[in-house]
Amino acid sequence: RNYFTTVFDGKQFESYTMQKNKQSMEKRINAPTGRYLYQISFFDYLLPRPNGDYLVAEIGNYIYHHGTQVIGPHGESIDSDLNLRTYNPNLYCADVAIWYGSHVIAGQGDYQVDIISDPNPYDPTYLIDCYEYISNPTTRQQSLAFDLSYSPYDELLDGEVYSYILRPKPELADRVEEFKINMIYHSPKPLRSSNKK
Repeated sequence: RNYFTTVFDGKQFESYTMQKNKQSMEKRINAPTGRYLYQISFFDYLLPRPNGDYLVAEIGNYIYHHGTQVIGPHGESIDSDLNLRTYNPNLYCADVAIWYGSHVIAGQGDYQVDIISDPNPYDPTYLIDCYEYISNPTTRQQSLAFDLSYSPYDELLDGEVYSYILRPKPELADRVEEFKINMIYHSPKPLRSSNKK
């Protein structure tokens, strides 16, 4: 069971999806990631609808280090995306990405260098980098990914906590949740080699 809660501190609004189940809320504190590509813990998230009610969606993020393989526009080998999905209806960047003002992952990197991601949107219509993808090939369900970029010098630390924040535009903060999670990064599992002869 989910509750949409809005808080006003006298200056600004913040909104959150609260869950009746305590364990579900606590999972946002220590979501594991990094052992394998797309290791994501999904959480309930309420998306506003034009009629004033909310659509239950699932939201989660991952961080993965591709070793020496370059996978990003800045020569980086770190990959992370926020994934947002529903089981019906399809999601579109034009309907959802316009609500958000920023998103970031931050934490301590190797050599005591802070890692702070960059949203680097390819489409200037949005302040975040949004992609549409098919999350279920059987049903052709379309979901969203919000991409982040990194420096090629960023090095993740095994066991380190990396915090992710997705913030709505200030004028929408009373209707759109500010999503926050902590992810515990674990280095990728080494691939097993075959000794067959």
